[in-house]
Amino acid sequence: MIAISPRVQSWLDAWQGDDPAKVAALYAATGRHDSARIAAAMPELGRTHLIGPEELRQYAARAFARLAWRRFEPTSLTEQDGYSVLEYLRHSPLDAVPARVCEVLQWQGTQLVRSCAYHF
Repeated sequence: MIAISPRVQSWLDAWQGDDPAKVAALYAATGRHDSARIAAAMPELGRTHLIGPEELRQYAARAFARLAWRRFEPTSLTEQDGYSVLEYLRHSPLDAVPARVCEVLQWQGTQLVRSCAYHF
C-alpha cells in the first residue's frame, strides 16, 4: 500500500463518493480539468476541458450516473511543489478489467487549480 497525502485522499474520497458537490468543492473558482473523455460526456461544450466548480459538478454528476459504483486502487503517487501525480486502477461496472488512469493534480493549498486525466 502506498502513502496517500490528505489532499489526494480528499480527491479520492470525492470521486469515489456519490456527491458531485464534493468534487466541485475541490476546485478553485477558475480551476480547470482536462480529459479526452469530456467531449463524449458533455458534447454540448464542444471541448475537452472543464472550467470552474459548476462544470466539474455537472461532469461528476454524469460520471456518477454512468458508473453506479467505482473504486480507485492507487498504484503510485508522486508529489512535489504543489503537484500530485496519481496512478490508479479504476474498478467499475464498465470495466471488464481495471482501467489504468493517471491524474496530474496541481494544487494551490487544498484547492485544485488544474487537473489532467489520462486513461489507458
